[in-house]
Amino acid sequence: MAGLEETIAAATAAEKDVQQAIMRELRRELRPLASDIRDRFRQLGGTGARTATTVRSQVNSKSVAVRMGNAKHPYALGREFGAKREQTRPHF
Repeated sequence: MAGLEETIAAATAAEKDVQQAIMRELRRELRPLASDIRDRFRQLGGTGARTATTVRSQVNSKSVAVRMGNAKHPYALGREFGAKREQTRPHF
């Protein structure tokens, strides 16, 4: 997302209604990305479906992010990075 830092800085410096409109637009643009991530987690199977329920987008005055996991779902990062996947090579 080229120019994102400048866009957020401009939104923060703008009037309240302009700031809200820019942040709303950023949230709208993040929805398809978060939806795609949720779908990919569901396709993983296992704990992927539960992890998919924790995916959320976040926009604030300093950053834009797609986050996942929480205290009830501490395994979210393990699911993302390959916990319990099939072995790729035999162990001797």
